[in-house]
Amino acid sequence: MSKDNSEKNIYLQAKRASKVFDIPLSRAKDVVAQSIYRCHDYIDLSRKIRSKSLKASAYPFSKVSPENGEDALAYLNNHVEHLKERFSKCLAKPISQRAFSKSIQRIFGFEAEENLLDDFYSFSNYGWKVYTEIQGNKDTVYYKDFTLNGVMYRLLAVNVITACSFQNNSLIQVQVLYSEFQKYQFPPIAWRRWEEWQEEADIFFNTIGIKDAPQKNAFNSVAKPKNQQQEEFQQNVNKFLTVIKNENLVSKLQTVQMSNFDYLMIGFAVDEGEIVGETLDYYLTDENLHNFKTAFSVGDGTICLEVFEVNEEGKYIGVDIDYYAEAKQCYSAFNDYKEKYVVINKRRYEAFFRPCFEVESDRLNGSTLVTTETCMDKLL
Repeated sequence: MSKDNSEKNIYLQAKRASKVFDIPLSRAKDVVAQSIYRCHDYIDLSRKIRSKSLKASAYPFSKVSPENGEDALAYLNNHVEHLKERFSKCLAKPISQRAFSKSIQRIFGFEAEENLLDDFYSFSNYGWKVYTEIQGNKDTVYYKDFTLNGVMYRLLAVNVITACSFQNNSLIQVQVLYSEFQKYQFPPIAWRRWEEWQEEADIFFNTIGIKDAPQKNAFNSVAKPKNQQQEEFQQNVNKFLTVIKNENLVSKLQTVQMSNFDYLMIGFAVDEGEIVGETLDYYLTDENLHNFKTAFSVGDGTICLEVFEVNEEGKYIGVDIDYYAEAKQCYSAFNDYKEKYVVINKRRYEAFFRPCFEVESDRLNGSTLVTTETCMDKLL
């Protein structure tokens, strides 16, 4: 949907909400404005749409409609739990979770299906623990342990900063930051508190156009690691990202979002792990693999699991020898990495998790049943 249709689409959402919840259209307009777009009322929402000052986190919902097909429905599915929480504050009486999900689908113009979410392997947003292998790491790198075909694995979630991290800024400001962040080869790791990044953004916008303002050095101070261990970890992550990017030169690297923060995911086999709470035991078959890859859902996005077939001696027998060697070197640089093999249909593989690229999300759609756009694709 184009930007010009956003206001019309929002009106249709309000009209459907009026029928779904059996309330007057005037009331439904305010409910939609408050629950979906976090505005004071419908008048406030209309004003922000026209002035392009709607929060970047809310704007994509104005483009969600059946005309935009499966991508729009996938985006809605990824955010339905948050929408249910917001809508519930406006309801006079409780509603079953299943009926609630279907109601939200109908508000956006989709016919409610028997199952709102498709059946695919996924990691929840809960149960992540602080990764203590890095000195001074408090809320930057997390991990989750699980088994993959009986082998213990560890998935690292590295909090990074992108233009889309600044969800409280206006759409226009996020677009400016998108251009500014192009100076970084990869999204910088969030070693500093989020408040420091937001403060740097405020300084950046308040000094635009001022003579001798330090625009070229914007964000550089907060992007620096705080100690040697963080520096070494960041260097290894960037080396790893360089290796996988060289294999996907024409596509953009994708982050995933959990609890409104952006993350890059890296996963590898470990000697010992600790699974707390939910049972995390994934089992793959040949049907899950597409060109030696499959994808898992995390937050509002997908990550790639890539496998490399080895013989009984553990020697790689595929054709991408240089890529395999460079990738394995990067994974083995993590302190808790352990060389282990996953068996799928009597074949042995080394398997690693890494971020997806845009083109891979499309190719792996058959294995995840989910496709995601980049943040800027949703905003532009």
